[in-house]
Amino acid sequence: DEALVLRTIDGSAVGQKRVPKLTNRWATYGRNILAWDTASIRIDGKSRLARSVWLADAWTDEELWKSTYTRDARGVVFDEDKVAIFEPADGMLQVISLKDGKQLLTQHLPQAPNNVEHIVVRSVNGQLMVMLNEVHKSQRTSAQPPVATNAIANGMLYAVRNDGELLWPSPVVLDRYYFVEHQPIHSPVWVFHRVGQTNLKSAKRYYSVLAIDIRNGRPLLDEHLTAAQQRPMTCSVVGDRHEVTLDFA
Repeated sequence: DEALVLRTIDGSAVGQKRVPKLTNRWATYGRNILAWDTASIRIDGKSRLARSVWLADAWTDEELWKSTYTRDARGVVFDEDKVAIFEPADGMLQVISLKDGKQLLTQHLPQAPNNVEHIVVRSVNGQLMVMLNEVHKSQRTSAQPPVATNAIANGMLYAVRNDGELLWPSPVVLDRYYFVEHQPIHSPVWVFHRVGQTNLKSAKRYYSVLAIDIRNGRPLLDEHLTAAQQRPMTCSVVGDRHEVTLDFA
């Protein structure tokens, strides 16, 4: 593909530059393009598919960063200017800046799920919250989001300091929970919930809520109610008293 370069002052054309095709472009930051491709490589005498990911300056054609991962690797762009990639083969998390291609951190995530479907990364109070979501397993109970737009949290949750150090002694296990929407950005508590029913003959509906102190990974609330909540739960912070209030109304 080709990109048309325009002058910001008057919009006049400066020239054209070749760029990765649309299906292989992952994200952009200024004139930097994050792209990926799949190729066959030989490992221990066997041909295997691998994914190459790179960041390049579209104007100068300078390659700012490049790395190769297995096809099971998962990544996400967050904070508009960073990409996080998790490699299941060795359990390593890598964060790269889209500004200049510099590696911001690398850390091994222990007890990672076997089949990571996608990852979620959020910056909160000087640390990264990393969610490794795994593929759903067949269970004796089913669970759905209380609100259709709630993001799933099913797997392992980690807290990583900006220098790469793990902040919790072990990850928090989340079993088919969903992230409560519109939680305060700087809240020290993350709240998850779910509704569902058992798959037994005498099926029972339930509503569960789980509140995690993200400073240490400890559960503050872990409730399972037999009557399913019909309206979405809301979360608010009372700043003057430094309290987190859960509103079930």
